[in-house]
Amino acid sequence: MSRRLACAAHAACGLGFVAALFAVSGPAAAAVLADLYSGAVEITGAPPAEAELVRAAFDALLVKLTDPATRVAARLAPPGDTELRAMVSSVSYLEGAGEAGAPAAGARVVTRFEPAAVDAWLMRRGLPRWQPERQRWRLWLVLDAAGERRLVRAADSEIHAAVRRAAADFGLPVEMPGDDDLPDPGSVAAERLIAAIRGGYPEDPVFASLPAAASGAGRMDSAAPLLATARPMQGGWQVRWRALADGELIALASGDAELAAALVAGIGRFAGEIARRNLLRNTALQTLAVEISGLAGPRTVGEALSRLAGLSQIESLAIVAARGDRLALELRARAGPDWLRSALRLETDWLERHRFETAGNGADRPPPADGRLQYRVDTP
Repeated sequence: MSRRLACAAHAACGLGFVAALFAVSGPAAAAVLADLYSGAVEITGAPPAEAELVRAAFDALLVKLTDPATRVAARLAPPGDTELRAMVSSVSYLEGAGEAGAPAAGARVVTRFEPAAVDAWLMRRGLPRWQPERQRWRLWLVLDAAGERRLVRAADSEIHAAVRRAAADFGLPVEMPGDDDLPDPGSVAAERLIAAIRGGYPEDPVFASLPAAASGAGRMDSAAPLLATARPMQGGWQVRWRALADGELIALASGDAELAAALVAGIGRFAGEIARRNLLRNTALQTLAVEISGLAGPRTVGEALSRLAGLSQIESLAIVAARGDRLALELRARAGPDWLRSALRLETDWLERHRFETAGNGADRPPPADGRLQYRVDTP
């Protein structure tokens, strides 16, 4: 007997889940980071042996690939030198390599690892991974110092650089709005935005009304707001952070003598919270049955199949049955239906969700006019 998992939290109330498929391109709420399986190490003193650099890079890799508790467990039983070396794809010395390409003080060393080998190592130890499909975040930052409250803008280049580096190091897709996305300084709109950020209200409609929230295709870009207010305190800086993750408020603080370091520390803590909520714990190969309805034509069918097959944990996809505007699919995946729901929810460049009333479980009722693709997931 299969256990049906409706792709909405309201199945008990007779609500289904509709997704609209778009052929146009545009920004997505999810980001699968291209350099997820690499670790970077900066050499600050005498260059260590390459084996030490690789081990430090593996630890940096785990920061992007797992949550804090998993990293502790991984460090208690690290891979041996031979096992670790077998995972390495390449080692590159950047930004200050010495003679003959050897590392020198100030160099940034990037080690890339084989994804399958790293995943297999984690699986053998029963350690979960942070799913590759990750919510994008837009950081709205206010500086509250010496009686002046202002939004961080493009001229604050050091802050922007620190945020970009932290986003890459922690595996969290974070971007900052550009000047074109922000209201004019001193305007009513700017004061309204500053008040929402300082108040810690990520659900405030102001964030959806700004230029940064609208894509060129005229649809809403669902990069979620991450709010931060930085204040000087006791010879340093304290930053207060607020965000909503799946309807739950995340509230934390970070601090350091330097503002850039305080921001990096806060992004690291926030990344750990998000990773903990999105771990792939069961990565055994399993079967997921997916039914899609409301397919408008061959182009829509092809787009849907391409997107499903391209999700990170899908090993294979097969069409089991086709009837009218419906397809029944069988997916072989290294993750369960919770991951699939999350990945589909985040793929907003092709997926837009609607709820609709159904009769019974909604299996025989077509979606309404504003939704062209309905899906549900079954597990055997």
